[in-house]
Amino acid sequence: LILSNEMKQAQPTPSSTHPRPRITSSTILSIGAISTALAYASPYLLLIVTAILCVTIPYAFRENDDGESRRRLWVEFEKRPDLPEALKCKD
Repeated sequence: LILSNEMKQAQPTPSSTHPRPRITSSTILSIGAISTALAYASPYLLLIVTAILCVTIPYAFRENDDGESRRRLWVEFEKRPDLPEALKCKD
């Protein structure tokens, strides 16, 4: 196999480029268990809790999410020296 120069460069691992998840697997498991118990106890209660969560969850996880910061981060991303040509915007 012949590897090009680009292939030989060390790629960052996902753990170094992505933040840790905000919700742990044990939290997801416990929410699933509670949901199952609610479904057995009263499907209507589960429906009400689900409707409330559908409305509130997007607001609970919104953190520094506005158009200005997204545009700034995009400009910084495009200026990275290690960005492959395929990802660069040619507009």
